[in-house]
Amino acid sequence: DASLTILVAGGTYVNEPNNTDVRSGQTLIGSYDSSFTTSDPSVTPTLIDMSRLYHDQNGAFTMNGVSEWTLMNVVIQNSSTGEHGDTENGGAIYIRNGSQGALRGMTFYNCTARFEGGYDTGTARDGGALCIRDDSTVVIEDCVFDSCTAVGSGGAMRIRSARGGGNNVKIRRCLFTHCGSRNGASVSDDAEGASQLELVNC
Repeated sequence: DASLTILVAGGTYVNEPNNTDVRSGQTLIGSYDSSFTTSDPSVTPTLIDMSRLYHDQNGAFTMNGVSEWTLMNVVIQNSSTGEHGDTENGGAIYIRNGSQGALRGMTFYNCTARFEGGYDTGTARDGGALCIRDDSTVVIEDCVFDSCTAVGSGGAMRIRSARGGGNNVKIRRCLFTHCGSRNGASVSDDAEGASQLELVNC
């Protein structure tokens, strides 16, 4: 549905569907009080906890060729990708194919990209919290990346341009703490070096 705004009350949400599609024109704002008048993550945080879906995860959200979307004031924790043959990247969110949108006031905690199948011999997935690729434009503002890791590259995020031109990623006023990866780039890895990356006051 175009221009749809979804308001989510504070609380902890477990066993949520994984790999939920965000569509063009959609805005999801969490951390609302019970009257849905104020969104304040410091008072009534919305936590999406994916820990109970360890064997069936594929991240929490995906944006595939969509525009004018926003995710705001939500905590995504214990979200992962890679296990049981999952070939996706981005432990919490996978953004690709020319998607254009914004992440604001988001917190990513203990999100990870794993080995496919759960074994070290599997393909290493990339981007502990985010994977952004192939002509996508993303604004990331006032977000926290805490304890996000990847067995591939990009502990917090991986930026790729394997099937298109470079991405345009603006990262403003974000905090990265306790993030890391085995193959390189504890925070952000621009795999092909083709993207435009703006990093300000982080």
